This record gives sequence, C-alpha cells and structure tokens, in this order.
Amino acid sequence: MTTSDIRIRMAWIIYGLVIIYITVLDSVGMIEIGSSAFMILIVCLYKITILVGVYCYVFNIAIFRSSVWRFIFWFTLILTGANTFSLLIRQSEELALIAAISIILMLPAFYALFRYSFDTHPVWSKPKD
Repeated sequence: MTTSDIRIRMAWIIYGLVIIYITVLDSVGMIEIGSSAFMILIVCLYKITILVGVYCYVFNIAIFRSSVWRFIFWFTLILTGANTFSLLIRQSEELALIAAISIILMLPAFYALFRYSFDTHPVWSKPKD
C-alpha cells in the first residue's frame, strides 16, 4: 500500500468520524426537542448504513449485493434532495445554510456509494471465499 493510499484511507476515516460526531449531536438535539425514540433510531440506523457503505467502498469489502447498495444510493440521494427542498421552501437564511452544509457533508458519501453500488467496482468481481 502506498503512502497516497494510506492518506486517502485516513481522510475517509476522518470523514466517518465527523459524520458519527454530527449524528450524535443530531440525536441529542432530537431528544431535546422531543422527537420520538423511534425517529431517532431510524435516523441513526440510516446514517450507520451510509457509513457502512462508505467503509465497504474504502476497504473493498463486499456486504450484501451491489443492487442493495444501488438502492441505498438512490434512496439517500432522493431523501437528501427532499430534505433540502423542504428546508429551502421555508425561505429562511439559517435553514438554507443548514441545507447547503448537509449537501456538502453528504457529497463524499454520495461519491462512495455511487462507485460502490455498481458491478464495475472491483469488490464485486472478487472470487468468493
């Protein structure tokens, strides 16, 4: 493994830690505003699923099938778009800033899930053990 590969993997690990930190803060915020425990659990599971896909992409690990990850990619893309749209139609500068930050933070995950979800990714052509 080259130094460049190690740096790229470290960047992905740092990205994952940032997303975990934001998820924890998001969960605490949801608890404070009185969101249901079920909703908090769904949001956490959703973000964990995305992180699993990102790490499978980074470390070339095959979990599930590529079609499952393709579904997760499109679901994530549509959900993020709908969330962003709902924040933007409220015409608040603060909400527009939150929407912009959430899209920027999700771009690496979109990239990783997109690349990982197609059969052309090397992990899907590995022989099964």
